[in-house]
Amino acid sequence: MKASKSIKALAAAVVMSAGTLFAQAPAPNINWYTNDSAADTFYIATADELAGLASLVNSTAADGLYDRFEGRTIILTRNVNLAAYGEAYNGGEGWAPIGRSLNFRFRGVFDGNGKVVSGLYINSNRYDLSDPPYDGLFGCVDTGGEVKNLGVVGVDITGYRQVGGIAGGVIVGKIANCYTTGTITGSNSEAGGIVGYVGNRCSVLDCYSAAAVSASRYGTVGGVAGSLGDGSIIKGCYSTGAVNAAGDYAGGVVGSVSGSGTASVSGKAGVVSCYSTGAVSGKNRVGGVVGSISFTGDSVKNCYSTGAVSGDAYVGGVAGYNSGRVLNCAALNPSVTKDAYSDYSGRVVGYSQSGSSGVLLSGNLAFDGIINEAGTAVWSNKGAANVNGADISAPAVNADGTVGRLFADADIWTAQNGKLPGLFGQTVDMPRHLTPPVNAQAPTITAHPADGEAAVGEAGSTHGLTVSARVTDGGELSYQWYSHTTESTFGGTEIPGATGAAYDAPADEIGIFYYYVVVTNTIADNGDGGAKSSVTTSAAATLTVKIGSSVSPPERGAPAARPFGIAHSGAGLRIVGAAQATPIRIYDMRGKLLMSRSAMPDELISLSRLARGTYVVKALGNSVRIVR
Repeated sequence: MKASKSIKALAAAVVMSAGTLFAQAPAPNINWYTNDSAADTFYIATADELAGLASLVNSTAADGLYDRFEGRTIILTRNVNLAAYGEAYNGGEGWAPIGRSLNFRFRGVFDGNGKVVSGLYINSNRYDLSDPPYDGLFGCVDTGGEVKNLGVVGVDITGYRQVGGIAGGVIVGKIANCYTTGTITGSNSEAGGIVGYVGNRCSVLDCYSAAAVSASRYGTVGGVAGSLGDGSIIKGCYSTGAVNAAGDYAGGVVGSVSGSGTASVSGKAGVVSCYSTGAVSGKNRVGGVVGSISFTGDSVKNCYSTGAVSGDAYVGGVAGYNSGRVLNCAALNPSVTKDAYSDYSGRVVGYSQSGSSGVLLSGNLAFDGIINEAGTAVWSNKGAANVNGADISAPAVNADGTVGRLFADADIWTAQNGKLPGLFGQTVDMPRHLTPPVNAQAPTITAHPADGEAAVGEAGSTHGLTVSARVTDGGELSYQWYSHTTESTFGGTEIPGATGAAYDAPADEIGIFYYYVVVTNTIADNGDGGAKSSVTTSAAATLTVKIGSSVSPPERGAPAARPFGIAHSGAGLRIVGAAQATPIRIYDMRGKLLMSRSAMPDELISLSRLARGTYVVKALGNSVRIVR
C-alpha cells in the first residue's frame, strides 16, 4: 500500500526574515506506525505524530495507507502542543479530527497516559448529509473505541454538527478520566465540554470540563455532553463552565437524555453522581443538570447543580423537562427563572409529566432561597416527590457535607462540612449564595492613645500618639485619626493622611488638644449578606502643650548668657548669636499668639504694643519667659 498524498506531502519552508531563519510547516508523521504496522500497541510523542494518527484514520483504501485501529492501542508519551495545526492550517479550519466523520471512525483505544494536549483549534462549518462531520480532538469514536486518561486544555472549537473537546461523538464507545478547558461552540446539533453526541450503549466516566459551551443556532448543549442515547451512562462527571443554548435543550451536565430503550443494554439512559456549578441558559428545556429527560425510565440520580438557570419555559434547577425519573438530587441554585409570560419553572424540575408509568420524582431537595422570575423565594408544590423539592437551608447545607445524605457514598463522593461534595477526592467550595452571612469582628483595642504633655516647640514639633488593636477573624485593620475641641469621640475633624496605628500630633502651639482614632476591621469574604467591616473607636487622648522648662529665663534686663539666645531689655528683644533671620513668636500665658515675625541678627524688636505682664517668647526651639 502507498501512503496518501496528505501523509507524503513535504513540509513547506516559510521564510521568517530576510536572513536565514526558516520555520517548518507541520508535517504529519506516521513513522511510528510504518515501523511495525501490525503491532498491538503504538507510542506517539509529538504533534506531527498525533496528526499522523488523524491522517491514517481519515484516509481510505483509495488514498493508500489507512487504519481504524480496531482492537489496538495508541499511547501518548509526552505532552503535545497543536499550535502548528491551528488557524493557519488546513485552509483556516485548523486541526483535522481523528476520525473526522461517520465514514472515518476511530475504533481503537487511545490512552493519554495522563498527558495534556494544548493548542487545539478548529473552525469548521462543513456539513455533508451523506457523511456528517464530527469535531473535537477526536471526531467519531465508534464501536469498541475508547479515549482515556487525557487532558485537552485551552481548546477553541467551532463546529457545525457534533462538537466536543475530547470527541465530537461516541457511538458504542467510551470516554473515561478525561478533562477539557477552553471554549466550544456548536451550531445545528450537539455540543458538549467532553463530547457532543453520546450514542447507544456508551459510557462517559470520571470526566470533567471547565470549558464554556454554547450553541449558536439550534444545538443541544451540555457542560459534559450534548445528548445521551439508549443504554448510555454519564457517571462521576462534572462541569464548571457556563452553558448557553440559543435554542432549546441546555443542561449543566447533559443537554438531552433521550434513551428510548429500543437499543439499550441496561434498559435506559442515565446521568448518575454528577454536578455542575456554571450558569445555564437557553430557551426551552433548560436545567442545572439536564435540559430534558425525554423517555420514561431514563434517570438522573444523585446529582446537584449550583449555577443560575434561566430560560423561556420548562426551566428547572436539576431538569427542565422530565418524562423519566429524577431521584435524590439537589437544586442548590441561586435562581431559577423563566419568562414571565411562559409556563413551567421549578426549583428541581420545571415540568414533570404526571400520570405516566415510569415517571418519578423522589428524594429531591432544593435550597430554600432560590429566587424565581418574580424576584422572590416563594414556591408552591414543595416536597421531595414534587417539582419544587423539599426545603434545605443554607445553614443546613453547610452543616452537612453530604447535603442531607444524598451524597454520602464515600466510594464516589468526598464530603466535608462547610463544603459541597466533590469528585476525584476533592470537595467543592461553597458558592457565595449558600455561604451563611459572616459579620466582620469589631476590633478589640488593647492599648488606647495615652494622655500626654509636651513642651511647645517650633513649627513641625510633634508628640507621638499610638493605638494597639487586634481581631481574630483574619480581617485587615485600618485606622483614621480625628482631632476635637472637647474630650469627645463623636463629631471630630478627620485628620488627612493620619491613617496608621501611630500619629504624630502637632506640639507647636500652647494649649489643650484632644485626639481619638477609629479602628476598622475589613474581612475578605462576608458570605451572603454579612457586614464586611466593623469599627471600634478609641478613648479620647488629651494632649497638653505648655511652656517648656529646658531654658532658664534670664533676669529682667540681663542679656542672654548662651551663644544663641533671646535677650530682653527695657527697649525690647534681640536675637543674639544668630547668623540669619530668625522666626520668633510671642504668646500670653494662656497660649494665645500675640506676635509672629522674623528678626534679623541683633535687630531690636519693640514690645511697646504689649501691655505690662508676663509673656513667653519662642525662637528656634528656645523659649523664655519675660516680664514687661
